[in-house]
Amino acid sequence: MRYLYQIPRIIPALLIILIFTGTAAAQMFSVGSAPQADRSPDPLNSLTLNYVFADFSYFDNVTPDVPEVLYDFNGPLYRVQYENPLLNVYGMIGSSLGEDNAVRVAGIGVQLSAYLPIYMRPRFRALLPAMLSTDYLLIRTSETAGTNQEFAQNTGYIGTGLQFDIRARENLRLQSKSLASIGYMVGTFGSDGGVSYKFEQQIRIFIDRLFGNAGLALGTDLRYIRYNSNNDNFMYDLQQISVVAGVTF
Repeated sequence: MRYLYQIPRIIPALLIILIFTGTAAAQMFSVGSAPQADRSPDPLNSLTLNYVFADFSYFDNVTPDVPEVLYDFNGPLYRVQYENPLLNVYGMIGSSLGEDNAVRVAGIGVQLSAYLPIYMRPRFRALLPAMLSTDYLLIRTSETAGTNQEFAQNTGYIGTGLQFDIRARENLRLQSKSLASIGYMVGTFGSDGGVSYKFEQQIRIFIDRLFGNAGLALGTDLRYIRYNSNNDNFMYDLQQISVVAGVTF
């Protein structure tokens, strides 16, 4: 586990190396597919609202006892997300969850990405992304708020995966990202830590330039996160299926 502390030192250098090729790759796909030299570049920014079907469940099978407070829930979360090829920022909330409708959820996160082009053609490209991200997830009830019993975890991740972009028509793009990350988690009160694993599958449909440079972004996200804390009270799995809709610009 001590090697995880090297993550902040390793990934910035990797991102610096890849960020220039990643930016160039994004521009190559946009410009290379243009039938006319004066064609507007594809919008690279999106702002989306996500309706998230979430399942949060305690998973510890090592110790026979379960925590005094369980935050298990199955219900909706709401996520606002800004994305461009290099930056992803989100905020997430949920309330009235769990068996007694007492669980409240809040989360924020930032992800930086860079890309290594693998295969580039005017209507298809494959990229190898490298990501550095940090997430904060807070889950509590009114009774546990502000105490060391609330689930309040900061996690820093390093990850990679595969991304495929397809241009079906001049104003229609399809994107698929498969991502895997590993991270180190630290509780807000500093008394516990652990390892977290995150796996994501993202599908996007971009319909470009419907209103000037503005278009539509539609899609779905599948996300699985394991919080493998060294504190038995905070060992949880989070599974999410998101419906994504928003605008590009």
